[in-house]
Amino acid sequence: MKKLANIIPIILIIGLFIGMIGNLVVQNNIVQSCVLIAAAIFVWLSRTYLSSFFNSLTSKQMKASILGGLIVILVVQILVLVFLPATVYHDPFRVLYQAELLSHNEFNWSNSTYFWRYPNNVFLSVFLGQWLKITNLFHLTTNISIHILSIIFLDSFIGITLCWTFFKKHRQDITMFLLIFFIISPFAYTYYLQVFYSDLPSLLFILLTFIILSDWTSFSRKLKIAGGIALFAMTILAELIKPNFVLLAIAIVVVMVFMLFTNRSLLMKFLLPFIIILAGFGISHPISNAVNSSVHFQTESKYEMPMTNWIWMSYNPHSNGTYVGKDIAKMNQLPTKQARSKYIKKALPKRIKKLGVRGLLSRWLGKAVTFFDVGKIQKSYTGGFISAPAAYQKIQTQLSVLGSLIMRIGFIMIYGSAIISCLKLIKSRGLVNDPVALLTLTLAVGYFLFHTLIWESESRYGQAVMPLLLMTIASSASESSAIQKPIIGKRTQRLAGTIVAISAIAIGIVSGQPFIKAQSRFVARQGSQLSMQYHAKPFLLQGHDSAIQSVVLNHQASKFTITTQASSGIQAELLDVTTHHRYQFKQTTDRLTLHQQLNPGNYEIRIKNNSNIAAPISIIKTKNYQLAPKPLKINHQSNRNASLIYSAQVKFHNRQLM
Repeated sequence: MKKLANIIPIILIIGLFIGMIGNLVVQNNIVQSCVLIAAAIFVWLSRTYLSSFFNSLTSKQMKASILGGLIVILVVQILVLVFLPATVYHDPFRVLYQAELLSHNEFNWSNSTYFWRYPNNVFLSVFLGQWLKITNLFHLTTNISIHILSIIFLDSFIGITLCWTFFKKHRQDITMFLLIFFIISPFAYTYYLQVFYSDLPSLLFILLTFIILSDWTSFSRKLKIAGGIALFAMTILAELIKPNFVLLAIAIVVVMVFMLFTNRSLLMKFLLPFIIILAGFGISHPISNAVNSSVHFQTESKYEMPMTNWIWMSYNPHSNGTYVGKDIAKMNQLPTKQARSKYIKKALPKRIKKLGVRGLLSRWLGKAVTFFDVGKIQKSYTGGFISAPAAYQKIQTQLSVLGSLIMRIGFIMIYGSAIISCLKLIKSRGLVNDPVALLTLTLAVGYFLFHTLIWESESRYGQAVMPLLLMTIASSASESSAIQKPIIGKRTQRLAGTIVAISAIAIGIVSGQPFIKAQSRFVARQGSQLSMQYHAKPFLLQGHDSAIQSVVLNHQASKFTITTQASSGIQAELLDVTTHHRYQFKQTTDRLTLHQQLNPGNYEIRIKNNSNIAAPISIIKTKNYQLAPKPLKINHQSNRNASLIYSAQVKFHNRQLM
């Protein structure tokens, strides 16, 4: 029975190894892959010398470094939010839009069908709505309110991680490595900062939960009471905000059963916190129903998706195991949730049969790579910058690539260190005598297998294992039972690493490919919308009324697009404010498009309804959330919190940057 415990770290090692390889390979770019391999080897071989230096620092120097690093991170975050605001779209914006309504006691859920399709996000809107109610008392805009909340959660996660590894685990080297990673990588400045969604609270709650569990046996009676209350509250919040947090409950049951047969006395020491957490999961469902009732939300089976939809979608033979729009469109054609479930019950086995054994293995491998990939996570749910400064746009592509490479290298180091920690635990058989370590790895494996074998896979989902891996690394590194003799000597490691690194660079040079391939990117954009796929209600522009949106282009553009609806009475043009030149848009099914070389400068989007009847156009209005730098004018009346949905784009053809 005790040997079964080793299965958990072995599975995780396999997953982490796949993750390392996946992050080392940049799709369609041999040169970047070679640079990644060489850089990863250099960092890995340098860690011994850096560790010695970091461990030689005094406690005072460490505290100053942590405090200074956190200040640097906060300053950069503020600069990013001020000068590089991103346009937030898809689910996070729909949640935020509804939260604004709730903060003003408006319980209208019929602006779109989004929450009827995905009622799991209702609580997140309620949570944000309560936060906005508080900040409304101080007359803060929604933009500032959400940024403050993101910084609170994000910097709490970073600060607590650093303090725990230093003050509790006394690992100065790990603390400094993490501090450097948080300062120089996009982790603290992109997705988690620009977008508030369920992933960030989940990271913090997982971290705090396992910190409390790891210190439980050393707590006094008062601390256990406080810790128990915190565990109970965090479990409820985490489950309501991120439903897949329920994997923790499954992991706890697995660990409890294992300890019941191997070490009952040790199980009794952790039985109370385990029961508290399970009780939190048990009460989360009735609390969810009560919250839904309090905000007047009722489910609609006509729109709701069955749970099996995500499994069926992940095995689409023509996809890579992620979200598939065509599958969702197919589900929407069926009248009820029951009809969709009945359809999937027959369609899912057919898909699996069509994939076959080879196809299934390939799909699982692809989903595992996606799960652990971190190269593109910084762009999640952001549709580009609203209007970045000209100086930044000149180097935007290069900085984006550099950030992606740093992110990949950082997580390759985390995955590699976690593999070594797992090997230590296997050799020392430490999992048998450490329920928290076993639970940590079990939950990490649970997330990995759930999104690889069952659910759809996204790189965002893989971030849930990050705090678990960091805790495993810090905890196992402090054990005296570490592997003393490495399989390969240090000199041999350095020689082999140097040879591989030089070979990788040589391959990159011989390939003749550019390091950075220029791609299309947005110069200016406002992409936040409720979306027509969720039956968002259009704005009706009355007969002979007009709408004007001012847009600043800080970089030349070659394409301009406005999301709208087909209407014969609508005429749209782009006015260059400086030259007074006018460019006419062409109407397509769902957008107005202009293909034209546009110089940097001030422009106006001018839309007019030339008919006598009201015409539907796509305009998004919020309560207190500023979507675009300039207000939208309807019949010369300005609305700061209203905007068209537009994008100015620059396209590069057959050009390389580096």
